[in-house]
Amino acid sequence: MPRTLNGAFATAVAEGQVFPAILVEGLFDSGALRLWSGIGDLSWNSFTWTGAGNVLAVEAITERGDIQALGTTVTLSGIPSATVSLALAEPYQGRIIRIYQALLSSAGAVLADPDERFTGRADVMGISDDAQTATISMTVESRMIDLQRPRERRYTHADQQIAYPTDRGLEYVATIQDQQIKWGNA
Repeated sequence: MPRTLNGAFATAVAEGQVFPAILVEGLFDSGALRLWSGIGDLSWNSFTWTGAGNVLAVEAITERGDIQALGTTVTLSGIPSATVSLALAEPYQGRIIRIYQALLSSAGAVLADPDERFTGRADVMGISDDAQTATISMTVESRMIDLQRPRERRYTHADQQIAYPTDRGLEYVATIQDQQIKWGNA
């Protein structure tokens, strides 16, 4: 089933000449990183998005009709090698990454609220560099990937107390596991 556009987004497209842009937001411990695919600063949602131009690339975002965890890759290329140490020092795994599709007017103003195309968690970062510049690629996994992780629960009193602190139903499980029970006539 194809994705539909929100009302304001569809109206902006129907009204005339618009220019597409990609916005990428990464919520890291040191602060949010907000980049967009143009040049200069862009203001939207009370934030300033820094233009990355051709330095920013987002792999095609695929969707399927069945339930499947699909991801994408965000790449920054042409980064000064000295800046790579900042990327290496930042704890990134599991941090929220959002990708938006925006429409801009010829004056560079955001016409309608950008459409959130993908939200996921940062997974693996790859860095390749030469003497002057580096390329950083980060795979972003869908939130549905959590459905594939096993849930480790046990029938023990300690595990039951995590979810139900006042429940005493499994309090004696540890003591009865080694009990010998005589069943029937001797």
